[in-house]
Amino acid sequence: MKTDKRKTKKNNKKYIGIIIIVLIVAIGYLMVNNQFVKGLYYKVNEPIHADNPTVSLNSDGNFGILNFKNQVFVANGNNIIAYDINGKPVNPEIYSELSAKVSGFTDLNFKSCDDYVIAYDKNGVDLVMFGKGKEMLQLDVKSKIIFAKPFNSGDFLVIAEHSVAKNQVILYGNDGKEKYIWHSGVNNILDAAYSSKEEKMAIISADLSTGNFNSKIQFFDIHKSSPYSEMTFENILFTNVNYYNKNNLVVLSDCGLYYFTNEGNLVNSYSFDGKMLSCYKQMPNGVMALSFGSKSGNGTVVEIVGNNGRVIGHYENENDIISIDYDNSNILLCELKRAVLITKSGHTVRIIEFNKDMQKAFFLKNRFVLIGNSEIRFVK
Repeated sequence: MKTDKRKTKKNNKKYIGIIIIVLIVAIGYLMVNNQFVKGLYYKVNEPIHADNPTVSLNSDGNFGILNFKNQVFVANGNNIIAYDINGKPVNPEIYSELSAKVSGFTDLNFKSCDDYVIAYDKNGVDLVMFGKGKEMLQLDVKSKIIFAKPFNSGDFLVIAEHSVAKNQVILYGNDGKEKYIWHSGVNNILDAAYSSKEEKMAIISADLSTGNFNSKIQFFDIHKSSPYSEMTFENILFTNVNYYNKNNLVVLSDCGLYYFTNEGNLVNSYSFDGKMLSCYKQMPNGVMALSFGSKSGNGTVVEIVGNNGRVIGHYENENDIISIDYDNSNILLCELKRAVLITKSGHTVRIIEFNKDMQKAFFLKNRFVLIGNSEIRFVK
């Protein structure tokens, strides 16, 4: 009997311990996600404080802005500077070297992923890739570059002109050597995506072979010369394709979203229902934040769509949205004179008023970065 009582006490302690752990996890979740709790540490209409760091920009507005590796990357002409969250220049020797390498570019463009940035000369033949502390990779593509796209594996794609085909896609390894080439024939290549783990690639193109404006998606194994699957969509313009994990892709078009498996199967979709898309942001797991003009013609509707094609969040506002960014739990909407922080379900968490016209707003570590026509402001 004593043994049974001891076992019962042990079991009771075990269950109490499990209950305590569950309660701790539940409280932690609520602290991160509950709107009331968030209201305790975000003041919804908190103004911008005068002591927030700023960086002045040339008044002509001729600059490019990129957020990369907790830095704000500013290109003014072909001169490149990076700033930390306190508005201080960082790694001047690296960015001076990069500025020197792109000094001869006639149309400097940038494309980034989490770990790498490609600087390329649009309609030229030169590009530079850098990131992860590696020496900058400089490359002559030998064909006019339409656009370039890096991946976290260090591989990168270049869509370029071709003497016979309309376009070509060239996949490079992180050593700058060609891994795969595909010539599009008569179609214009619009975008491409690559899964380094699966060594699979998807290409979207404009297909005019029937006389209508159609879009095509093709799926490739880079060890084979031809696509193993393809689909054509009539009267639809595809614009972007990206993997959201190693086996699944999302395609953005002028009239909706399309979710595919790596096998080439269409599994989900979401229709814009005639709404005009103004800007968007892809988040992890294929979630998309989409900004539309409202049906009444005034203001904006933001919808957050999951990879099952269903709306998981909705937000409406009378102001136009210029840009969208996200962090782990929130979405940042940039308007002309303010930034609005919302949850993925569409609830307002914070409004940041700004007395200057803005071009963009994004998260940077524990700050909000507001890009105006003449300054960058780092808001706590």
